[in-house]
Amino acid sequence: MLTQYSNTAQVLTSVAEVVSEGRRASESSRNDALKMLQEALELFQRCLTVQEFQFTESQERMEMTDETPPTAELDDGDENGGFHNSSESTEDERWASVYEPVTKDTLVDTAVAQLETLTTACGFLTSDPGSGLAWVEEYSNNLLRGKIAAYVQGTDRHHEVDLARANFICALADTNFRTGRIDVNTYLEEMTSAFDTKLDLSQDPQGL
Repeated sequence: MLTQYSNTAQVLTSVAEVVSEGRRASESSRNDALKMLQEALELFQRCLTVQEFQFTESQERMEMTDETPPTAELDDGDENGGFHNSSESTEDERWASVYEPVTKDTLVDTAVAQLETLTTACGFLTSDPGSGLAWVEEYSNNLLRGKIAAYVQGTDRHHEVDLARANFICALADTNFRTGRIDVNTYLEEMTSAFDTKLDLSQDPQGL
């Protein structure tokens, strides 16, 4: 189910970009694209909520395992010498083949996808921002200020996260400037602060 949520959200994001391509895209197409992006964000959020729950559960299980000394128990009455029969083994293997533990990298994947979708959404809010910018800012606030910083700790994904964050901040600043919500000085400050000295783009052609 989580994979379905994530895949559907990615498809919606891609379709939104396609239907609104070009400067001459109709207002109707842009509105449709924005609705798709909002739906994609809802799906990503559902996925992330479940992933957070599963990650917490797995961490608790690991802690319990660490606290419990390992024991080896054999059932003397088992004619197979304590081993599971073939049908049980097959069931275990089938379950193991479809279960993927949720890690911090999994959480980072979903959070980065959300930031990229928000970045795309900013481009559709320049003509009539209305309440659109408000929900983009509200949605991103919790993600940027708390969640994603916690997810990335202990991983090697800091550069990827910093780049996604910087791209979003720039896209939001650009939209705020084009719609008259901020002046040119604030705009320049936002753009400069997005790509601070911690973000090294020398080895990242995509970032440049």
